[in-house]
Amino acid sequence: MGCNTYKRSYGQTFQDASTCKNKTVYRLDLSNKNLSTVASELTNCTFIRMLDISGNTKVDLDDLFSKIPNPEELEVLILDNLELESIPQSIQRFSSLKQLSLNGNPNANFDQIFKVIPELPITFLNLQDNNLTLLPETLKELKGVKSINLTHNSLSASNNYAVLTALPELESLWLTSNNLQSLPPEIGSLERLRNLYIEHNELTLLPDELAQLSNVWVVHAGHNFFQELPIVFTRMESLLLLHINNNPITHISEDYAQEKYSLMGIILDNHSLSYADVERWEKEFKGFFQASF
Repeated sequence: MGCNTYKRSYGQTFQDASTCKNKTVYRLDLSNKNLSTVASELTNCTFIRMLDISGNTKVDLDDLFSKIPNPEELEVLILDNLELESIPQSIQRFSSLKQLSLNGNPNANFDQIFKVIPELPITFLNLQDNNLTLLPETLKELKGVKSINLTHNSLSASNNYAVLTALPELESLWLTSNNLQSLPPEIGSLERLRNLYIEHNELTLLPDELAQLSNVWVVHAGHNFFQELPIVFTRMESLLLLHINNNPITHISEDYAQEKYSLMGIILDNHSLSYADVERWEKEFKGFFQASF
């Protein structure tokens, strides 16, 4: 499940609210239309499950939220690149909202936003490209969040993990492109994680505490600076698939020649291994469901 999960379902996407007069519209994309007022046709959109109003920096959100009929039907709301500073209380009308995207709103007061939405059943939260260095404490109130995308921020401070640990349902975490030179030991506290994305950083080593993530199935660690395939992956008891492509890896430990670890797939493309090493490890990994060099 990726950061575009809200694009997966609800059928055909329509880009004009007037379509609602003649058709049953579940997906309405009004992004980048330079809207300042909400068309009266929106009141005909009684079946909307997904609404995208990204890029309309002049739109009155309170007015828009108030005009949507049957607000309890809306499950996906995309508010990317709106130059947001806050979100109106009227967002609480969307009592079934599961996915909220706030990508590209670096001036937003996220502390205020998270105070407004804790009662909503949000499971996926997109906070990409927001120049975040510290996660607000109020994020802890979003107890139902299972996936959070923090790509393209600068969240290297270890106390951010105390906030993430307070999300009891968190299963998927994106820390892609966060200028990370290391991961703090506190990452081992995210006990329910299934999917971890740490690619496109500056990592050379990983903490031993990563082995405490006993429920992780997939790790994406490509495009870092690992010169040796980290041994900690052999100690993650549920890890099945490792993406660690585009790293200058020159050595793989003999720990990977034993059969006691759970890993069954590895993507190693664009490494720095010698030809002899590649031949050897292709044989070692021949039982994997996927092994790419």
